[in-house]
Amino acid sequence: MTITPQQLNEIVTRVARSTRLHWGKIINSKLNTTRKIYKDAISVTAVPGKTPALRIKVAAGFPTMLEQGFPRFDMKPGLLKGKSAKFTGHGTGGSGGYTKPMMGGASKLSAKIPIGGKGSGIIRTVRADQTGKWIHPGFKGVQAIPLIKKFASKQFMKQVSRAIKRKK
Repeated sequence: MTITPQQLNEIVTRVARSTRLHWGKIINSKLNTTRKIYKDAISVTAVPGKTPALRIKVAAGFPTMLEQGFPRFDMKPGLLKGKSAKFTGHGTGGSGGYTKPMMGGASKLSAKIPIGGKGSGIIRTVRADQTGKWIHPGFKGVQAIPLIKKFASKQFMKQVSRAIKRKK
């Protein structure tokens, strides 16, 4: 028995829907605070035609980093460049804004970084000379796309098999 192109397109559309839902479940199990960012950046689209297909995509940038993972890195340069960083020179009496270090650079440049969210009042001081304390451990990544491809393939085969059985 054969399946019509219209039936094949319908199958691919159903597989796209179920694949998107399954991907959401994987994301829910692997992410917490960045879950929404990642979920908003994924798409599973049915591409109809003579040879229908699925297009599985993660938006570029941070969502791709969440998918693929990233190595450990020093966070100080980024924190010290942030627009919310308030610079002071230790030992200079500065209380906000940049104060030049006094006495031949004996004081260390630092930045006060808000870390608890807007209005939380939680501030951490980052010194430019700190070692080891501001290393992000990295992230191994969600690595969902290989799982999604496998899931979609199995779903497609199940749907085609059902369609053939119905025709008999």
